[in-house]
Amino acid sequence: MSNRSTHLVVGTPTGLVVAGYLARNERPAAFAVETAGGAIGATLGALGPDLAEPALHSWHRSTAHSYAAAAVILATTAQAIPRWQDYCRAQAQSHNEARARATRDAARLFHGFMAFLWHFLSGFVAGLPAGYLSHLALDSFTPRGIPLVA
Repeated sequence: MSNRSTHLVVGTPTGLVVAGYLARNERPAAFAVETAGGAIGATLGALGPDLAEPALHSWHRSTAHSYAAAAVILATTAQAIPRWQDYCRAQAQSHNEARARATRDAARLFHGFMAFLWHFLSGFVAGLPAGYLSHLALDSFTPRGIPLVA
């Protein structure tokens, strides 16, 4: 299995689980959409460090692959994710209410799609950092590890 495949095999389910846990009190449909959003966000996040610092040589790991990056992500997202998710869920609720009031099919379809999108984003914002952190965790156990800062 290639290194990229390993990051995806670990990162994607990590984001799925994190987003699912954070959506555990949502309605079943919203839970499913947020969990899927978490998996997609984590897939992108798991590729993030290597997108920022491509593996052109064996010593490619620097700031984006560091313990400092992990600390910044943990410190900022631990407080931000609940706020972002509250906002996304409020937007989804607003669109669900508008869909219920809509008298035209096109309006119902639009508001239904927007509610779906906001729930998806709620999961995505939880999955993205989870995937990124899973990448750093995996790389930290390699022979070269990851640097403290750069």
